[in-house]
Amino acid sequence: MAVASSLLAAATRSVDIGGEVRLWDFGGDGRPIVLVHGLGGSRSNWVGVVGALTAHGRVVVPDLIGFGDTPPVGRTSDVHSQVDMLAELIHGLGAGPAVVVGNSMGGLIGLLLAARHPSAVDRLVLVGAALPTDQPRLGLSTAFRIGLPLLPIFGPALMERLARGRTAESYVDDTMGFVMADPRRLDPGDRAVLVEFATRRLRMPWATQSFADASRSIARTLVPASRFESTVRRVTAPTMIVQGADDQVVRPSSARWLAERRPEWPMHVLAGVGHVPQLEVPDRFAELVIDWLD
Repeated sequence: MAVASSLLAAATRSVDIGGEVRLWDFGGDGRPIVLVHGLGGSRSNWVGVVGALTAHGRVVVPDLIGFGDTPPVGRTSDVHSQVDMLAELIHGLGAGPAVVVGNSMGGLIGLLLAARHPSAVDRLVLVGAALPTDQPRLGLSTAFRIGLPLLPIFGPALMERLARGRTAESYVDDTMGFVMADPRRLDPGDRAVLVEFATRRLRMPWATQSFADASRSIARTLVPASRFESTVRRVTAPTMIVQGADDQVVRPSSARWLAERRPEWPMHVLAGVGHVPQLEVPDRFAELVIDWLD
């Protein structure tokens, strides 16, 4: 269910962590629940579930460095910088370790955070997390979207050119058509929030470069898979894996790769769901997370 814009405005904060970090902080005395968005996203990607989760903890939803409303200002958008920023953010809340819920790149960041800063993470939920895959063949659209930012110099320049003249509405609808199994499920109120954030994003001079820098850091972190596997094995926080069965961005084979290495972590594959279950089936996703936390 869409959250009222007045509640989102009241929850909006800025904190200084080597520069400004914009976030939603819904307050409360419960355990921190930190929601981490994916590549090219923003805190708006969690608008469908923040209302349900606020009854179970203090929900904090940051825009990562170089995404949403958080400018890079001398910082880098690579995943390792995001990990350090989140560790400082969580410790700054002063409420103990957090439940970290990460989608896509945010899931990868959550894994790295749990491995490197175990005192910051109480529990971990990985949602379509960026992981190694044993099926390198991708569809043409997926390969283009993933591969273009990896091209040095020419990639960001071509991305800028393709973005010129686009409306926020077309940007959101195109993106949701790619990451959702059925874009018709998107709540109109949630879409309005996504469009509001996209309107600002299309004006940000640093958005494309931040996207490209983060993309390259993901690739460097996941390859080779054998090195990344050692990171996975260092995670001590209880962890749940959530994967859309129809995810064309991160294939279910990636979730299986992870589950084979950490069989004690429960895995839920959601039939008929794509890459962003928190937007596509928010009630079902929130219930799954809440039941596991309880």
